[in-house]
Order: sequence, then C-alpha cells, then structure tokens
Amino acid sequence: MSSINTNSFQLDKKIELELRQMKGNSVCCDCQTSNSPAWASISYGILICLECSGVHRGLGVHISFVRSVAMDSWNQKQILAMRVGGNQKLNDFLYNKSNGTINKNTTIQAKYNSPLAMKYKEKLSLWLENKIKNGIDNNSGGEEDKASFSCVINEIAVDNTPIENNNNKNNNNNDISNSLEALPGETESEYIARQKLIQQQAKERMNAKFSKNKTTNTGKVSMQGIGSNGNDNDTDDLTAAATNLISGIGGLWSSYVTPATNNNVSNNNSIDNNNNNNNNNNN
Repeated sequence: MSSINTNSFQLDKKIELELRQMKGNSVCCDCQTSNSPAWASISYGILICLECSGVHRGLGVHISFVRSVAMDSWNQKQILAMRVGGNQKLNDFLYNKSNGTINKNTTIQAKYNSPLAMKYKEKLSLWLENKIKNGIDNNSGGEEDKASFSCVINEIAVDNTPIENNNNKNNNNNDISNSLEALPGETESEYIARQKLIQQQAKERMNAKFSKNKTTNTGKVSMQGIGSNGNDNDTDDLTAAATNLISGIGGLWSSYVTPATNNNVSNNNSIDNNNNNNNNNNN
C-alpha cells in the first residue's frame, strides 16, 4: 500500500456525498437542527453548521480544527478522520460513556472541553498515526477501519463527571467569534464566512429592533433610524442645527475678542493723553 499523500486538494463530490450519508451527518453534530452542515471539525471527524463552527474556532485549534467542506483544501489524513468518525459515533460515545451527562443540551464549550471528548480526540489522532505508518490511500476508511477505531474508543473508561448543561446553543459565550480580527488558525475562507454570519446576525437584530417601518406616498418602505424623527427633512434640521451651533460659537468668540480690543484702544488713548500732559508741563 502506498504512503500517505500529503498534497491538499478540493474535496471530491463523491467523497463529500459519502461523508454526508454517514449516520448523523445529515444535520449539525452539535445543534442537530441545521441541515446539510457545510463545515467540519477534523479533530473529531464530524460535520457542523456555520454558526457552531464559529464556536469551535473560538475554542482554539488545539481543541477543534475546523475546515470548510467546499471551500478549503483537504489531504488524505483529514478525509480518513472523517470516514472513521462521524456525528453519531461521537455523540453516542459521549452520551454512553458519560451515562447521559453529555447530551444534546450540553454546550459546545462543556462538550469539547470534557475529559471524554479530549480522550476521543487523542485516540483518533493516535489511530490515524498508526494507520499512516502502514500507508493509506483514497480507499482507506472502509468498514474495517471504522470497526477498528470503534474498538479503540470502546476501551475508554466511563466518566460521568458532572458538567454544566445548557439547552440554548446561542448561550455558548462565543463572543470571540464576533471579532473582526482573524482568529488563531483561521483560514481566509473561514474568516469570510464568519464575517458574513456576523453581518447577517446584525441585520436580523436591526430588523427586529426597528420593525415599525413607515410606508411613504411613493409606496417604498423607509426605516426610521437612530436619532431620526422619521421626517424626510432630518438632514435639513441637522444642517440648521449645525449652523446655529457655529453661529453661537462665533458669537462667543466675538464677545471674548471685542471687549479685549476695546480695552486695548482705551489703554492706548490714556497713554497718549498722559504723554501730551507731560510735554505741556515740560514746556
């Protein structure tokens, strides 16, 4: 068998279809509500949605290494991780080995920072390294390999350590994913996708906040903005206010400068009169 091909390439559509047909891969591994998830966590061999991928990136690449199914390049090792992994395999493992403590209501942070998830990731990484030593090709990752990896993770001991659960995936404290700066380990395609999501979420919040739209006599809908009184003459009002402000500043400046100038003139006249009186006395 040939050694591993380290070259990266776009994921073949046949391979993508194969991965999507694996158990549990038709929906996001975490929220389980988003269909046809377009992102993957190579670290666990799972498919996730765009929103959950942002939380994964916030965890750091040392916990979850995220790739786009369609936009990023892949190598054979990454594809093999996806083939022997799968959404249902990971979720069933975490649920069973934690006696139900890790379930669909567990937050992403708690789920992947749990000792069981870390052991799963480590076992997958070691299994891949051992497989690579014997050489892999595009046909690796079949039923025999899947069964081999399943035996490895089944040996992990049960750990039902209590963890924090939350049934709202939006409460995942993923503030870091809203950063305008590129996240550590984030590729260009991941950055662009995350920024698009941030913009879309911002639009949705604005639409919800300013849902009371006005229909003008032209039939168009105009949204009242912050600081606006809803009139078309807002710009004129602002201009007038700015003019009044400038005039006021000019008035203050004049009131400050004019008395000073008058005082200087008066002082100069007094000096001239004193000089004239001194000259007359001398004569």
